[in-house]
Amino acid sequence: MSKIEQVAPLKFIGQANLATALDENGSLTSAWNELIGNGDLAQLDQLVAASGAPMNRSTLIVFSPYSFIAWVGVVVPAAITIPAGLHQFDLPASQVAKAQQKASIQLPLPLGQLINATFDRFEKAGITLPEHLGQTNKPYFLESYQLDDAGEITSVTQQIYLGTATDDAAYFD
Repeated sequence: MSKIEQVAPLKFIGQANLATALDENGSLTSAWNELIGNGDLAQLDQLVAASGAPMNRSTLIVFSPYSFIAWVGVVVPAAITIPAGLHQFDLPASQVAKAQQKASIQLPLPLGQLINATFDRFEKAGITLPEHLGQTNKPYFLESYQLDDAGEITSVTQQIYLGTATDDAAYFD
């Protein structure tokens, strides 16, 4: 089901990747494997558990007019203080276009395909989205897989933050 909803501020904790870090099929699988392999994901899971937030595996795309940064990690409440050495991105309170559905696996889809499918789903539901997400004051796409106590995926949520258009000329200053 797709709807517009107000969300509270959140903190994304994880690893930032440039667009050039996508693997050969255009997905973030290699970034996830790196996060798992270097032990950072286990540390993030401990932080999520201590925060009382639902266990999750999340991807955040922060768009700009000409590119994006793709984060892999977890989402926690904004008030959580994170240990030194971890990277974070603060997401504001906002209206979002939100869709949630049951899931049992994290699909390694090419990022472009995932985002296009999400935009299509919202447009078919009659939700008006920014024409160019990278030219808004909230250029964020957030996908979160929720996990149960055994670490199994139970659902996936996709959110597009609904910001207002910005003046593209500001990027040339």
